[in-house]
Amino acid sequence: MEVSNRCLSSMGGSPDHPRTDVHGLLFNGQLKGSRHTPYSADGSFISQKLEIDSADYLARQLRLPTFLFHADVEAKKLSWSAVQLDQKVLEVLECKERRRP
Repeated sequence: MEVSNRCLSSMGGSPDHPRTDVHGLLFNGQLKGSRHTPYSADGSFISQKLEIDSADYLARQLRLPTFLFHADVEAKKLSWSAVQLDQKVLEVLECKERRRP
């Protein structure tokens, strides 16, 4: 509760009188992490494996904007993907869906 009070106080509100003029976006995030992050040959992107059911949930079932974050613990880097907008993910899911009996 103390942390919440400090956060509200720093925003100019209190638990009894929260601010109503604060605007922003609400989004979901899924965080994955690794000490051995699989980078591409040129280091420009990473590959994060997901089970099909997890990818489907993140990309097509959630209604809030959803980001997939990957923390490279050793390099202290954070990468992200807007998984609902990733055409390769959506194509794989569509392909898998067509193959199901």
